[in-house]
Amino acid sequence: MPDAIGIIIDADDDDVTGIFDKLVREIKALQPTLKFPDHPGKIFQSNPTLGLFVLPDNANRGTLEDTMLECAATCYPQLLPIAETAVKTVVESLSANRDWLPKKERNDFIKPFGPNKSRVSIMGAILKPTYAISNTYRQHHWVTNDTLKLPKLAMLNSFLAELLS
Repeated sequence: MPDAIGIIIDADDDDVTGIFDKLVREIKALQPTLKFPDHPGKIFQSNPTLGLFVLPDNANRGTLEDTMLECAATCYPQLLPIAETAVKTVVESLSANRDWLPKKERNDFIKPFGPNKSRVSIMGAILKPTYAISNTYRQHHWVTNDTLKLPKLAMLNSFLAELLS
């Protein structure tokens, strides 16, 4: 068995506590001996050490992209407005004629966090054309000494440090 198990999941548009409780119930149904902390973002020191982090901050609805947009404002301040302009253009175009974009793609974009996902993807496509966004997270300057001080990333970093210590 591993020394630590950490789960990181997007809240999306769901209640953070509800996501946490549901996931813990589902895992305990499969592995009843595992013990989790009472709240997301906390660590239960056991064997294995367990923790569950609900992005972006264990309290609010959102996704990893909220955290990365917070980082982008620091590490890519000239790139962020370009992504914002692209998203704004799509929103305005959809307002004028929603049928120009096929329904499936349109529905993905208009989901509550679709525009934020698009903003991050646009920046990733500029930084690392044709690659998955995870490659630019890993290979570029999204996570730096400066961005590790930002609230959302600092919280995630602390969670991981405690989980793995």
